[in-house]
Amino acid sequence: MTLTRRAVPLVAATAAVGLLAAACSSSGSTSPSASAATFTKGGTVTVYQTGDFEFIDPGRMYVTNADDFGQLMFRQLVSYKVAPGETTTIVPDLATNLGVASNDDKTWTYTIQPGIKYANGAVITTADIKWAIERTYSPLITSGAFSSGGYGASVLVGGSSYTGPYGGKQLASIETPNSTTIIFHTTKPYPDFPYLMALSGVSAPVPQTADTKTAYNKDPLASGPYMIPSGGYAKGKSLTLVRNPYFDPKTDPNNPAYPNGFQFNFTEDPNVVDQRMIADQPADQASLELTNGIQPANIPQVLSSPQLLKRVVQGPNGCEYYIAINMKRVPNQTEREALQYAFNKQSWREALGGQTYGAYASTMLPPTIHGYQAFNLFPAPATGDPTKAKQLLTQAGVPSPTLSYAFAQTPTNTKAAEAFQAGMGAAGIHITLDPIPQASYYTTVGDISKPYDLIDGGWCPDWPSALTILPALFAGSAIIPQGNVNWSQMNIPAVNTALSSAEIIQNQTQADAAWGALDKQIMGYSPALPGVYSSTFALYGSKIQNAFLSENFGLTDLAGVAVAP
Repeated sequence: MTLTRRAVPLVAATAAVGLLAAACSSSGSTSPSASAATFTKGGTVTVYQTGDFEFIDPGRMYVTNADDFGQLMFRQLVSYKVAPGETTTIVPDLATNLGVASNDDKTWTYTIQPGIKYANGAVITTADIKWAIERTYSPLITSGAFSSGGYGASVLVGGSSYTGPYGGKQLASIETPNSTTIIFHTTKPYPDFPYLMALSGVSAPVPQTADTKTAYNKDPLASGPYMIPSGGYAKGKSLTLVRNPYFDPKTDPNNPAYPNGFQFNFTEDPNVVDQRMIADQPADQASLELTNGIQPANIPQVLSSPQLLKRVVQGPNGCEYYIAINMKRVPNQTEREALQYAFNKQSWREALGGQTYGAYASTMLPPTIHGYQAFNLFPAPATGDPTKAKQLLTQAGVPSPTLSYAFAQTPTNTKAAEAFQAGMGAAGIHITLDPIPQASYYTTVGDISKPYDLIDGGWCPDWPSALTILPALFAGSAIIPQGNVNWSQMNIPAVNTALSSAEIIQNQTQADAAWGALDKQIMGYSPALPGVYSSTFALYGSKIQNAFLSENFGLTDLAGVAVAP
């Protein structure tokens, strides 16, 4: 199985989620001065996003806005390059290189730079990295890439049965012969291991002495250029970052850390943010929209203004938004196929922001990913085909089903959910809306005991491969009680076998063909309603410099921005 990560729950035009947008070559628009080598240090960036982070504990971050934020606070063995058009390139961070492979790519050795310090002045050691990874195997530390029962559990030897270090047990497949060397042993050849170590939070150090288990999410120890000051985090309201006095920029040339700090605002109405950004008054000129995106009502004004378009980060971001169908609750395949034809993608997308939100999807692999093949097993106009849907429902013996639909509660999402409800209603399908607070959305729908028939979802690859999408979303082995991301709860033996076979293909051409065929095989069971291959469309203020799209996060790359004097 492979790592993947979740997109920020649908919020207006920003299709945030990111991950390594494989073959995506566009970095989005940048500010006029983005080509400059350096920018002035100083200033504070105000960041607007709809709702708080689900987690800021690096071991639990698995949503792309938190990943973007994480590069400000945490260092790790390997990171992504902070430069326009190069955001899917990995570079050494704490480590001196991308890792040394041996034993047929089943052993990976890293040496870290000596003397790098946390925000409390303590020196980072490889024992801290070992502890950080081991703790994520604990059932207490849900949501992260290595959460118990998830993909990461099967990567390292012994990981499948390991339950974390809190009972005193260590994972023997992570060795730390000295304070600067760490060695990993994988269960099979794993040439993509450096990409795994680059995944936000995975290899970010956590010293055992600072680990407060679940409470670590309230005040994690910074190892990167910024830290949270005392009292700087008001859950659900705001978060402040200031410079880490022990950060040595000479050890991290990749992270420019131009601003003196960041101020995150979680409560401002997105429409108000849009209008303030458009007006560009002095108090708002060093601000940017992260997950908000430009709201649908304001998109025409922005599109019609050349001056405003100069202050927009935009472009395809390699992610996809879709609606998962819980196959355990909707076991009738013909009924699931009826939903495909009933889905009015046009009205749903219009509520979210229209064409700027992304192109209509018909596959689970986005076009920016290795392995993508274009196909549409359920051809219907963008407005849906209610007549065909009704025929299938009658054939299935459920002419008028009632289904629950879970979505993250924001004003825009609510409008999209209502549009979805109306579209399904045209085919005689009754949709019960179940709004969930955005800050706890994925935690809630990740609990497989919750009674949701349809789940609003978004996914971005962790790196440019179908390997980081299909197994996590559709393999039976990916289903876990808490932190589940196989929201369809798909568990088809033939698909499971095919996924396992595709994962070990090392020839790229053969792997691409296998993944493309698997996408079609999976969609044949109708486990999800593909929505859009998403794009980002977000404003920033006139004093923000070097604003560019991270194809890794599907958002403005926070590590790159600067503030003009």
